[in-house]
Amino acid sequence: MVDIDFDDAFENAIKEKQVAEQNALKAKNVTIQVEEQAKQTKIKAEAEAEAMRIKAHALESNPKLVSYEAVQKWDGQLPQYMLGDAVPFINLK
Repeated sequence: MVDIDFDDAFENAIKEKQVAEQNALKAKNVTIQVEEQAKQTKIKAEAEAEAMRIKAHALESNPKLVSYEAVQKWDGQLPQYMLGDAVPFINLK
């Protein structure tokens, strides 16, 4: 059998069915992608919360760690404007 010609309505119905199936697959793939992104966001948030918990525990157990962190982040420049006699990060006593 060669060159079979179906009714136009039947051919349109087949095309519409194929389009509907492809749209459904596309929507399903988008849903899967959104679910995976949500899982990644949750895992990242849990890791950040754990890191903050560990840092908080370290700060509780060693109060001088705050000064150490401040010195590590210092760019070496003293402020141009200061109020009072305080010089940051330098203990003159």
